[in-house]
Amino acid sequence: MTQPGQIVADRYRIISTLGSGHYGVVFRAEDVSLQKEVALKMLNVTDTNSTALLRFHKEARAAAKLKHSNIVTVLDFRLDDKNNFYLVLELIEGMNLRRLISSHGRLAPDECIPLFLQVLSGLSHAHENGVIHRDLNPNNILVDFRNPQQPTAKLVDFGLARLADEDQRLTREGVAVGTPEFMSPEQCHGTEIDARSDIYSFGCLMFDALTGDPPYKRDTVVDTIMCHINYDAPSLYDVCPDVDWPRHLPEIVAKTLNRDPNLRYQSAEDLAAALRTVPIEAHVVEAEKSISDDQVQPDLVVPEPRRGVLQTIKNVPISVVIAFIIVLIIAAIVVLNGQAGFDKIGAHKGMDNINRIKATVVKNVDGVSGYSTKKRRVKALEASGDAQNFGYNVVLKASEEEDNLSLLDRISVPQLLPSKHISGSFDAVACSDDKDLKLVENHFEISSLRIQTPLRFSGTGLRYLKGLKLTNLQLKNSPVTDKNLAKFLPNIPTLTSLILGGNPDLSGETLKEVAAKVPNVKFLDLTGSGLTDAGVTKIANFKKLEFLSIGKCPYVTGATLGSLSSLANLTELHMLSSRSMNTKYWSCLSKFPSLRILIVSGCRFEPRDLRFLRESKLKALTLGATDATDEDLKEIAACSTLQYVSLENEKLVTPLGISYLKKSNIREYDGSGQTMSNDMVDAICGWKNLNVFRAASTGMSYDQAERLLKNSKIRTLFISSPISQSEVLKLKKQFPGCRIELVPLARSSHVFGVTGPQEPSE
Repeated sequence: MTQPGQIVADRYRIISTLGSGHYGVVFRAEDVSLQKEVALKMLNVTDTNSTALLRFHKEARAAAKLKHSNIVTVLDFRLDDKNNFYLVLELIEGMNLRRLISSHGRLAPDECIPLFLQVLSGLSHAHENGVIHRDLNPNNILVDFRNPQQPTAKLVDFGLARLADEDQRLTREGVAVGTPEFMSPEQCHGTEIDARSDIYSFGCLMFDALTGDPPYKRDTVVDTIMCHINYDAPSLYDVCPDVDWPRHLPEIVAKTLNRDPNLRYQSAEDLAAALRTVPIEAHVVEAEKSISDDQVQPDLVVPEPRRGVLQTIKNVPISVVIAFIIVLIIAAIVVLNGQAGFDKIGAHKGMDNINRIKATVVKNVDGVSGYSTKKRRVKALEASGDAQNFGYNVVLKASEEEDNLSLLDRISVPQLLPSKHISGSFDAVACSDDKDLKLVENHFEISSLRIQTPLRFSGTGLRYLKGLKLTNLQLKNSPVTDKNLAKFLPNIPTLTSLILGGNPDLSGETLKEVAAKVPNVKFLDLTGSGLTDAGVTKIANFKKLEFLSIGKCPYVTGATLGSLSSLANLTELHMLSSRSMNTKYWSCLSKFPSLRILIVSGCRFEPRDLRFLRESKLKALTLGATDATDEDLKEIAACSTLQYVSLENEKLVTPLGISYLKKSNIREYDGSGQTMSNDMVDAICGWKNLNVFRAASTGMSYDQAERLLKNSKIRTLFISSPISQSEVLKLKKQFPGCRIELVPLARSSHVFGVTGPQEPSE
């Protein structure tokens, strides 16, 4: 064991330990030749040909290419006679940005923008040299306070970095790595990335520093990743509405967080140029006053605990870990694309008293606490595990040079897949064929499983799930047949969520047999399957079903929907992009005893097709791309239990139709995308119970907004340009009891997870 005073690599005298991780240690050391203190990163590897060594060497190569004042310098890379590998770096006396945020709370723009610009300068240098960092987060930004008047920010930890100009055998497409709160959507998908991924991560970092939290801070890694993939990030205005943000800053941060790489800043220099336009005063960031100078420990290569995928090995070069974890599992669509049912409530920001998209727990909704969705979501969060467990998940792919090995071959190699990595409660399995699913056999600690399957998977491998106490099982886009699903799926009485969507050959003919094996399923997603009307009747055998999605099923006409009225607990029904659906069959929906949430898009209504609403007990209704008319609004108004209605982008709605809603009990209305004429404003002013109004992309003017707030009971208003932020601030001062939010034109409002006529992104 290395001790203080010991000389290693014939040159470096150990002074003390800065930190240690599962695969290595970081020391404070003295370079006896130069009489200079350094940080010494040591990796213990027994196999000099191992992938771990290749990655460690790759980290050294990547960082050694970079000579910049805002990047921690690599000084040396050595191997001693005991096969200990050392990476020697400059020692930074200071603290990382995470500790700075934790000790100060959110930082003022005047404080952190100068630091942002320094980091971007280093990042731009890295990108120009073909190096993508891939793990930008506050733990990897060190702030050196040796000159307190001019703190220096330095970028560190290129353990995940990749050289953009070489063959990526060690970081190939399909391997998702990073810290979940700061990963780009393309990273979350595990697809090919470029420098624009770092731009998104830097946007998350800026958001964290400016607000005190990253854009998405959810209870589970899975939820966090789903948010990056499926939802637009909240704005600075959303999270800190009372802050008088400097001009341009919220828009700049929003652009860096665009899910589409083509709509972000295309380079670090472009982002830096934009930040230089933000008017700020000279301001010096101070270290935490309660910490004396001798207490400020160097944070180099010893990041704070991560809440993310690699939390338990936080002090190790991330590159080493990936040698053992050959694919990191992150559910691009998650255990529950029905967090399509679960996240729909959580992501919807308009309803009273509901936390914003960054919330960690779904709150009760005032007036609609009867939604069983809330209970189901909390259970789902508990079932899917937390960030700490996620660090140990099963990994099922090898690097490119090992592609000739089957997964079963890899399982027998402890150096590749040590058994301790097969634990935790959420796992994704990438199967090349059915026998690969044997990997999870007898791993009874696994509770949630997403099976990623190519065309060679038939479903016979499902027999290996026998005995597992799964609560969630996803076979999305799987080519499993009806027959094999019923034959090989074992009895899993603990299963509550089953996702079978995306399989056009799955007709549902054996769903009765499937239901007998998983009798406690409450969440069933068949979106995009080959479900038929006959298959719909089989769904009635899932006696405890609460959520059902049968959208994008081209063979479902609705003729057998009535068979589902026996489902006493069915609370939420999704029929998105249901162009084949004949709405004349919908009269049966009034007989669904517990149906409270109905989300529909792509249908075309005939006159009086919505008459069933008069007898229903719905509390929330979302229509998209249905060409709803004023006559349809008459039927909506007749539903006395409705409290939330979304008709986003329903262009045929006129002020006359809105007038029908005046005496309804609807408290929240989304009319985004509709034209906001003065007559429309007058009609909305007469709406007696309306409390929340989403009016994004309606063209609402300042005068119209002022008149609306003066003459209605609206207390929450979401608007977009042509109203400016300064006009929003003016409205807030004029109406202090109201919540008024400016949302970007590009961002559609989230309505139970539905964005206009589209389905949630995959």
